Amino acid sequence: PVWAAASGGTRSAARPSPRTVLIAAALYGCFILWQLFYPFDFQAGSLSHWLADREVPKLSTVANVALFVPLGLLLGWSVRLRVGSWFAVMVIAILLGAGLSAAGEAVQVFLPDRHSSIMDLGANSLGAFLGAVAGLAGYSRLNGLWRRTCGKLDPLPRMRRTMWWVGALLLVRLYPMDLSPETFYLKRQTYFESRELIRPFARSLHYTGRGADDPAARLAAMQELAGVATTFVMFLPAGFLLAAGVREARQRRGGRRSPMGLTLAVGAGLVIGTEAAQWLVKSRVLDTTEPLAGLVAVVLGVLGESLWEQVRRLDTTQGIGRRR
Repeated sequence: PVWAAASGGTRSAARPSPRTVLIAAALYGCFILWQLFYPFDFQAGSLSHWLADREVPKLSTVANVALFVPLGLLLGWSVRLRVGSWFAVMVIAILLGAGLSAAGEAVQVFLPDRHSSIMDLGANSLGAFLGAVAGLAGYSRLNGLWRRTCGKLDPLPRMRRTMWWVGALLLVRLYPMDLSPETFYLKRQTYFESRELIRPFARSLHYTGRGADDPAARLAAMQELAGVATTFVMFLPAGFLLAAGVREARQRRGGRRSPMGLTLAVGAGLVIGTEAAQWLVKSRVLDTTEPLAGLVAVVLGVLGESLWEQVRRLDTTQGIGRRR
């Protein structure tokens, strides 16, 4: 398993294997490259605009620093697990972070909607440096957190499956992951989309007066229906798995009944949280239609898991009675 110890072979390891942390760093590095290159509109003509004098927003600089902090932390943690020298940890983590940033900035030269800047390279390198420092300073705490997490999840296979599904659900909800903290996009999401789409099915109702043959009306209706269907299909298994995981954790602690109210509250928080996270996604539209579909799916999933558990217990009881 991924969390197996490097030498002990048990899941509840005192620390993770360096390869595990390095894989996590590589995955996060792929996420960074996606952020730097999306929407992958490479054009050689934009090379002439590289030396254009453009103002670099301060918020963008802060975002570039924050984007590379987790990468530096993971790289520093991975190298520290292999090498005891803090100097080697800092050098390797900073060089890898700066190298990834330099490669991204070089490719951004061919992206007309992106701004390649030495300031971004410096901000990214600073983020990798701060992350490596945090990884060194919190090395013992990171290992302790890993040990406690593995110790809690080892006897809970259903909860592990729930966490994997929630992670996949979050990726789908944030796709295409063109995240931006710029105030222009945040204001657009807040004032021009959220207020207009506060009513369910607002996108479809906006075109009702044009007739069913209008192409814009058909497109809006299809987009609305596709969003509702996708959200429902994603959150129905999430509700089922969440209820199963909560039941498993409850039984592990000696409880006999699963707290359905707590499960529904966590499911509702998951729906609302994933919708609120789309506030940072430039190409996503905030509305109330998909959250309502998600809430209905979570309720049905929780009720379905409860019914499934009752049927399973009934079959177990009847099987014991027949053997007697």
